[in-house]
Amino acid sequence: MIENVSPSVRHRMGVCVDTRHAYPAGYDLVNMFDDVWRRFADVLGLDRLRVMHLNDSKTPFASRRDRHELIGEGSLGPTPFRRIMTDERFVDVPKLIETPKLDDARKTDARMLARLRRYAAHDR
Repeated sequence: MIENVSPSVRHRMGVCVDTRHAYPAGYDLVNMFDDVWRRFADVLGLDRLRVMHLNDSKTPFASRRDRHELIGEGSLGPTPFRRIMTDERFVDVPKLIETPKLDDARKTDARMLARLRRYAAHDR
């Protein structure tokens, strides 16, 4: 798709990676984290990574189903999120949570953001 954009503006094209969509689509962020990002870098270039949506998946790897789960509580589990939060390649990439809200959206979001901060602080 990027190659079909005019070369005069192609440099402005960026990519958002959604952890919940990538994993059920067959990109194994749990067992092959480095391989997934190596392929991304080879095909698109890490400079095109402009934002990440962070959310876990209620469905298993390669299920092709879109069911969001709280970070660290689904089939991805905490490991890929710890790695994302501590990987130097992603330090300056904005990250958005896109998780279920349960009974209280603010409390749920605050809990997910605190969890991500702990992941980042724990491994640094």
